[in-house]
Amino acid sequence: MHADILLAKLAPGQQIDLEAHAVKGIGKDHAKFSPVAPAAYRLLPQITLSEDAPFLNEVRANLGPPAL
Repeated sequence: MHADILLAKLAPGQQIDLEAHAVKGIGKDHAKFSPVAPAAYRLLPQITLSEDAPFLNEVRANLGPPAL
C-alpha cells in the first residue's frame, strides 16, 4: 500500500477496522478472477455510543425493553 493512495476520508476520531481475504485465480478458471470483474464487499457496521452522550438516556427510555 502506498501512502499517497486515498482509501477513505475520515473525520477526526474515526477509524476503519478492515478484515480482508484474498484468493488468487485466473480468468480461465472462473469469470470472478477476470481483471474486469467487479470487486465485492459488504458492510458490517458497528456503532458504539459513549456513555456521556446527553441524549442517550432519553433514547433508551423511548426504546423500551430489549426484544428476545
